[in-house]
Amino acid sequence: MATIEPLASLGDDLTLSYWSTNKVVFRRERREAWIPVFKHWREIVDHYHRITDDHCWWHTEASNLSMLGAAIIRAEHIAIHEYSVDRNTHGGRARGRADIWISVGEASYLLEAKQRWNSIQSNAGLSILNKNIGWAIGQAGRYSEDRQFVGGIVFATAHTTRSRKIQEDVTKWRNADRSSITDTASHGLIVDYYPRRKLATITSGAARPRYYPGTTIVMAFDRVT
Repeated sequence: MATIEPLASLGDDLTLSYWSTNKVVFRRERREAWIPVFKHWREIVDHYHRITDDHCWWHTEASNLSMLGAAIIRAEHIAIHEYSVDRNTHGGRARGRADIWISVGEASYLLEAKQRWNSIQSNAGLSILNKNIGWAIGQAGRYSEDRQFVGGIVFATAHTTRSRKIQEDVTKWRNADRSSITDTASHGLIVDYYPRRKLATITSGAARPRYYPGTTIVMAFDRVT
């Protein structure tokens, strides 16, 4: 099992960490190439929030991918949505589409994306997050492209119903033992963004209001073809 290690702390609200079973493959320059991407990502999602009073992580994986793709382009890398790929099928190979193809630094990535609502009040949220990572990787496993990092990306929208313990729940979630995530893939990145600003509340008919303090993004690369 790989160990989750810090990659960058970009203030109190944004942290990046990673794991790798082979640091020659997911080497330092490949990891660090993502740091400016997520600096730009924070600028973009904050700008969106300022002009709309909305959050991109309240929407679908496509909405979240669009923000990440914009940050990748702003950082002078490449991102193409609905990228055409070869897929392994029961009858051989067929053309299909990956949710996104990314070139960051000197590495490229083919990813399937998922978005989920993730309770941070208990460890159950981590278990469900791991299942979603597994689903994304399972879909990506049918790609038959060469020379790519292949895997999944999950946008986990954090929520809690404990209005007086929001920061406590956030701290526990960010400091929780996440080692089980490393069982899902050989390499990966974890991005935690929990801005200290007005917290959003959505009731949606629920008995208790939910508070949405931020998001966790997990990128997991199951194999390198």
